Amino acid sequence: MESDRVKDEACERPIHPLAAMTLVLVFPARTFARLVRRPHWLLPALFVAVAVLLRHLLALESGFMDEILRAEALRTGADLADVKRGAAVVGVVSAVVATPVVVAIQAVFFRLAGYVFGGRTSYVTALSAVAYASVPIGVGAIALAALLPVTRSAEASLSVAFLFDPATRPFLWNLAMELDVFSIWFFLLLGIAAEPVFKLPRGRARRAAAAFSVAYILFMASLGRGVGRQHVDGTELGGRAGGGATRVVSRAGLGQPVAADRCEARECAGAGEGV
Repeated sequence: MESDRVKDEACERPIHPLAAMTLVLVFPARTFARLVRRPHWLLPALFVAVAVLLRHLLALESGFMDEILRAEALRTGADLADVKRGAAVVGVVSAVVATPVVVAIQAVFFRLAGYVFGGRTSYVTALSAVAYASVPIGVGAIALAALLPVTRSAEASLSVAFLFDPATRPFLWNLAMELDVFSIWFFLLLGIAAEPVFKLPRGRARRAAAAFSVAYILFMASLGRGVGRQHVDGTELGGRAGGGATRVVSRAGLGQPVAADRCEARECAGAGEGV
């Protein structure tokens, strides 16, 4: 049919990275089908890195991280100004370095999940799918940065993490943080991408993406349980991008705060006031 021929011709045409970053949010199946023809990944990874860095720096400059930073200064005996400068440097390095590294690692395991279910694809194609699926992580970071005057917290997220105390239930807290709205969007996009990327039947492709998603979420939640008790600065990269100043992919966790031990921070702040 004529309509099918037109659709096939559209899928054959290469897609510009800027167009792909927009269209992947509204027409993901068609966008991923076109990206398979000519994969690219640099621009979406850069977008996520800049968005996460923007959120981190805005939270730092707005003063919404001051309580956490004061607790760190008291704990280490460092000057608060030095701690702030250090947090800014760590945020920049984490965003610039950790974002592409985490996206690259996610692509390795996404490709491996496809192989387990019988799919075959190149690494660059898997990398392209992960990078473009991470665009919502960047969107989320920008949205949460814009909402800082409302949320007044560097740890705000669109998740049910508020139901859990990170000090007493760190695994559940991190699990909830990995399942915020934008991270779920990321995993759903990967589920859509899996079919054209791995050239598998839809059901098997989505099972491969689901296997990757579940394994990744559980791994990050377990990793964050230890990280949450040890670090008191920053934002996630999302990717949801790892720990420290930023924890990706995220996700790309790819955009949310690393779990600071709030009870520990309050105790340090209280100790400082009593001195």
